[in-house]
Amino acid sequence: SDYSGVRVPLLALYTKMTSDIYRKGIVAELRVQQELLSRGYNVYANVCDDSGVDLICEKGKKLIRVQVKSAAQTSLTRGLRRYAFRLGNSLVKPDFYVCVVPEGYLIMRGDWHSGKAFFWYPDSKKGHHREILNNWAVLEK
Repeated sequence: SDYSGVRVPLLALYTKMTSDIYRKGIVAELRVQQELLSRGYNVYANVCDDSGVDLICEKGKKLIRVQVKSAAQTSLTRGLRRYAFRLGNSLVKPDFYVCVVPEGYLIMRGDWHSGKAFFWYPDSKKGHHREILNNWAVLEK
């Protein structure tokens, strides 16, 4: 069979998908930058997206490396919304991950679930990882 007529639409679809994902990531980074600036941090953005660190933040004499992740609602699990994040295996380990979700920000140390998928269920009655939701104070410790 000749699939030459399929290549262009698939390439166009792939290009749009990667473009949408890239834009979503940029929007998440800008939201986190705005939040950190409003909290008194000097924020420095990375030019390349291959180091595992998106932002370097400075407050007082303390520097922290931050990796920003944007939410991807993957499915309903037992009637609960579920968001998934891949916390990377990069050469440079971030000090913190900030994951942007509709409810705010999930803030966790860089060694939390490193190299694994992290799932967050915002509607869970158990309060699944509620301690990391909008927990900006952890950056100060």
